Amino acid sequence: MKKILILVGIMLVSISAFAETKPSDASLDELLTITDSQKLIDGMWPQMDAMLKNSAKQALGEIVLNEEQQKISDNTHAKMTTMFKEEFAYEKMKPMIIKIYKESFSQDEIDGMISFYKSKAGKAVIKKMPVVMQSTSENVQAQMSQITPKLLKIQQDSVAEIKANATSASTK
Repeated sequence: MKKILILVGIMLVSISAFAETKPSDASLDELLTITDSQKLIDGMWPQMDAMLKNSAKQALGEIVLNEEQQKISDNTHAKMTTMFKEEFAYEKMKPMIIKIYKESFSQDEIDGMISFYKSKAGKAVIKKMPVVMQSTSENVQAQMSQITPKLLKIQQDSVAEIKANATSASTK
């Protein structure tokens, strides 16, 4: 009886291992190509640029820069943009993307995605996704610009409370 149970167990493990085959590099390459992943990643740079500019503007607050300070700010922005483009270049990101997909999806699921993205609906998703992502990014940035002052106020209040508590604790 034990031998039968062990045999059934081995068969079940074999079946589940077979059913959850890791996707091949070739199929993942095909998926990334079909979905224009490189174009999607390259298309995020305008949003990243806007985010960096917005971040610098928020960091400076109401400070008006003179000509020399503006040059420094522009140079810093250029350096940061270059670093982001180098670190998040498609060819540098591709191995990570493939690894994540291999860990997350089976070959059957990747095949299903490939079929979907080859379909009319899938092609529409591919075509419209950059616009959807840009719109989403713009909306999130707008929301963040409203939230940031509130977050800063909470942080300032917290720092003030901590300082007040430290002062009252030291006088005890």
